Amino acid sequence: MTTKILPAVSLILILTGIAFSQTKSAEAISKQLKTLKADKIYSLTYDKGSNNSKIYGFSENFDEAKASKLSFLRFGLAFFFSGTARSAKADSFTLTFQADGKKSLFTTSHAVKFTIDGAALDLGDARYVDKDMEYLNFKLTREQLLKIAKGKIVKAKIGAIEVKFTPAHIKMFSDLLALSDPATL
Repeated sequence: MTTKILPAVSLILILTGIAFSQTKSAEAISKQLKTLKADKIYSLTYDKGSNNSKIYGFSENFDEAKASKLSFLRFGLAFFFSGTARSAKADSFTLTFQADGKKSLFTTSHAVKFTIDGAALDLGDARYVDKDMEYLNFKLTREQLLKIAKGKIVKAKIGAIEVKFTPAHIKMFSDLLALSDPATL
């Protein structure tokens, strides 16, 4: 009987150890933000009422905004999780493009098409919001985020405008992948 219980108890302890070792606390995420030098871009917030945390950040303005007579054109990335610690990789992310100008940019087209090192990635139509400025909101999978993060030359066609992502823009994608994975510290 002891010979049957001992292996089962050992397996439970090993699995518990693996699960515990792959939990990333809010404190560890905050430290990682500094290590990645992403603490000026990304923020970590916690809402006690809903018991949800959010990591979000906004890019610098795209250079193409001025040529399109926009006050600004930028993007934001985020992911949400329950509690104050990550115990599993995030699989869903939010990508938001924001534009502000005298003329609407996204009213007639809500689609975004990426070109990553020559390969197409079509995100399809976005959830469109027009409040003081325009927003296009997309859900990204981890695989889509990874494709963009690994890209050397990344462009996106947003409505009628094509923008080129700078190395700092692309780094935001790879930083979010690291922050959303409890195994990376």
